[in-house]
Amino acid sequence: MSFEPITSQEQFDEAIKSRLARERERWQKESGTKDLKAELAQKDEEIAQIRGEHYRADARRAVVDELAAHGVVEQGRVERILRYVDLDSVEADEDGRPYFGSVRGQLADISKDLPELLSYQLGAGYRRGSQERVVSQEKPLTEEDVSNMSQAEINSQWDRVKGFLAGQR
Repeated sequence: MSFEPITSQEQFDEAIKSRLARERERWQKESGTKDLKAELAQKDEEIAQIRGEHYRADARRAVVDELAAHGVVEQGRVERILRYVDLDSVEADEDGRPYFGSVRGQLADISKDLPELLSYQLGAGYRRGSQERVVSQEKPLTEEDVSNMSQAEINSQWDRVKGFLAGQR
């Protein structure tokens, strides 16, 4: 290849464009930005999937706890009920944990559709999809009530127990 002098602006522009294109191509190959972007997107997808799996596991535990609080503890029956629970549609509370009102609503729906499998009703004072009490028809908790509760009962009535511990009797 012999040297040819550039005699026009067009030739100069073409030479520069060609050189820039070669350098960009070389830089992209060396820097691997495309690979890094693809890896980052893949990792973001994996993280979202893992978070979804963790949330479904938390929702499943919430359903099992709620069932246990209502006396449904036989593993086979619990598993049959879980087949009908849509864990992905259990709403999250402000902290990102499964909202028990949503869990209760799912169980009430299953009870309505399959009463031979589960007898479950939403308690008085709960409106489905709301975290606020509509009416308070429950008697105040006593120290004896709280001390006789199982862990699952405490979990299912945590707001009441927390109120009792804070002195709201």
